[in-house]
Amino acid sequence: MFEGAEKLPEIRIPKGTVINRFSYRNEAKLPSNIYSTISDTDKDHYLVAWGKMRNLSGKTQLGPLPMQHLTFPATKEIKIPTLDETTKVMQETMNQSPLRKNVSLKRAQRELARYVGRDFPENFQTNMHAHGYGGIRDYMDTGVVGDNPVILFDHSALGTVSSKPITLSDLKAAENNLTELSARRGYPFVWPDETAGLLTT
Repeated sequence: MFEGAEKLPEIRIPKGTVINRFSYRNEAKLPSNIYSTISDTDKDHYLVAWGKMRNLSGKTQLGPLPMQHLTFPATKEIKIPTLDETTKVMQETMNQSPLRKNVSLKRAQRELARYVGRDFPENFQTNMHAHGYGGIRDYMDTGVVGDNPVILFDHSALGTVSSKPITLSDLKAAENNLTELSARRGYPFVWPDETAGLLTT
């Protein structure tokens, strides 16, 4: 977990928000853990990082496995907790096991970090739902690829999925958007040197 993660606030994704996801498959059915972005800026960061990872500069085609851009609406508000609240739910989940009792928050946070970038267990997702949360921050990518990437669990809060292949024009538009944003707002415009593994697959 990166330094300062504990200071990040709760996120509330409003009903009607268009959520973005990138996948090498046209997913008619979303996976249990839905690695996603909830802002246009984060969407563009992922697109550009993927383009750099595949070294597409100057090419006229994307190759045999074009990534799919999936979009789907939030059909109700989705709450994403703070790291403190997320850790408490992990602690609760671990203490429900007959093999683990009196798990500390520090141990629960280490367990949480172990799962980031992988699929979280169903009992953790169930406990998140019970506390009114529909997902967590993607702490692996936060501050690296995007500002607020998330991992969503609550499929009941998501509408119909639309999908289209990403084109070189999409990548160029994303690059232009970020360049303009950097010029207007002084947005940190730093490409990661190594982007392999950062994108949802």
